[in-house]
Amino acid sequence: MVWGFALLGEFKWNVTLSAVARLLYYGVGCAALPILRRKQPEGASAMFHLPAGNFFAVLGVILCLILVTRVDFGQSLILVATIVLALVNWAIVARERGAD
Repeated sequence: MVWGFALLGEFKWNVTLSAVARLLYYGVGCAALPILRRKQPEGASAMFHLPAGNFFAVLGVILCLILVTRVDFGQSLILVATIVLALVNWAIVARERGAD
């Protein structure tokens, strides 16, 4: 469906969709860092440890939220349609998994 929207949509719609999706992925990745650090087994050492990583993770989430508010949603009908379809798909899959 998203591929069809990309073909039918304007270039501006596709750029907006790409930017918002990327910000969502970055924000979720930043939000996951403190949780993953807490779940790391005691005594295990990471290959790379960023000092003040939790601070940078929170800063990354805040920056993503600020950037999302700067997106022109007024002419981005394709973004709204994609989000609605994704939520419907998620609801269907969640219901099917619950039925098993």
